[in-house]
Amino acid sequence: MTNMDRFNSLPTVEQVNLVNYTNVLMTIDPQLYAIHLELLDTMVNPILIPKIIQAIAGIAMGTRYGKVQIFIEDGVVSQIKGEESRLMNELALIDRN
Repeated sequence: MTNMDRFNSLPTVEQVNLVNYTNVLMTIDPQLYAIHLELLDTMVNPILIPKIIQAIAGIAMGTRYGKVQIFIEDGVVSQIKGEESRLMNELALIDRN
């Protein structure tokens, strides 16, 4: 192994910083670390996550009932839609007798 080969095999500052960041994140916030790992494993664009969280929070702070839909067209997220609803327990038709 030449000196150049040894030099090329050394981790870069960026690689070391990423390892240190990951270790700190795992220690300080295991749930955020789990999300971080999932994003790395799936390659999902992390820019989407805050928008999904905002849609969930909007429903939770509003009527507390609803759904979040994510529309994907040809591999591109076109919409993240939080839709509130009213909880009902009423018959659709009434008996006129």
